Amino acid sequence: MEIWEFVIKPSIYISSLCYSILRIEPWDTCSYSCLYCYARWYRGPHGFPKPKPWIPKLFERIVREIKVYPKPFFRLATLSEPFQRPWRGLFEIFETAERYEVPLVVNTKSDVRWNDLFNWLLRLADKRLLLVQVTVGFLESSSLLEPRTPSPWRRLELIERLREHGVPVVARVQPLIPGLEEEQVRVAREALERGALGIITESLRESEEGINIIYKVLGVKRSGKWEPYDIKGRLIHPSLRWRLERHFAFKSLARSYGKEHADCKDVCEFRGELKDCCLTHLAFESTKRPTLRDLLALGRERACEKYLCGDRLRELGKLARPFRMHEKLLLRAFEKRKELCPLAYAESSVRGLND
Repeated sequence: MEIWEFVIKPSIYISSLCYSILRIEPWDTCSYSCLYCYARWYRGPHGFPKPKPWIPKLFERIVREIKVYPKPFFRLATLSEPFQRPWRGLFEIFETAERYEVPLVVNTKSDVRWNDLFNWLLRLADKRLLLVQVTVGFLESSSLLEPRTPSPWRRLELIERLREHGVPVVARVQPLIPGLEEEQVRVAREALERGALGIITESLRESEEGINIIYKVLGVKRSGKWEPYDIKGRLIHPSLRWRLERHFAFKSLARSYGKEHADCKDVCEFRGELKDCCLTHLAFESTKRPTLRDLLALGRERACEKYLCGDRLRELGKLARPFRMHEKLLLRAFEKRKELCPLAYAESSVRGLND
């Protein structure tokens, strides 16, 4: 189904915790081949990327139908590096975003060396249609875990270069890995020193086998306690207590610079509403769907008055159906969260530790 090219599929974590479920995937795979990459579970193994030539035109058809304003934002991209190599289709996507005033969140590990691309980022940022999220999770360990990416120092230079031109940029320090705490705080500090407006963190989620491989490549002993990430227990991630410790460490660091911090798809700020865990409020206005946090803070009726849900989904055109599917799972998690949502088990612990 072509519409799913632009929508992340429903799951407890995505449906419950993400303000936007929209994406643009211009490539069929990724050449960066990061050892910890979760996308390989969804789009297959790494390799030489081929563009999807139908994506730009299909993107225009879909956004043309969106009647809500401001428009919801799309992520470019979620399953591969969007700027692996020059391709005219990327500029067609930018042209459509500009024409229909569609905000974009660019997730990149690139150092953006080609001028045409850099100029497009400046142009979209000038029209308040862009947030750049530069993923830079490691310093010394980068050559082991992500050897085909531009060096972390070149990505940090990109943050500085974009900020010098007024482009809103945040750093994604991910995946957080037990045993690398000091290194990952250092890279976050480097990003803030170069002008990043905020820090987003996300913990590693992997299979037992994958985690053992990562620690073997790092040449260190496996560290910390781990617990199930999903209901079926196929994946695990660091314990809630460890994630909370990291949450407070990065939040304190960001505040010391007068900047913001958010956790991606986690429960560490489960109390009350969040402005936006993607930090898009630092760059543009957009219409968002509610999350489990908002339902718990506001109640279902008030949350649907403030956010995009219920009958208003009709304003999304072809996107309405997948949004309804996500909303159904969100409401199911809200109404029966102790049975269905593993996040809910942590809720009382989080509240106690935050107080």
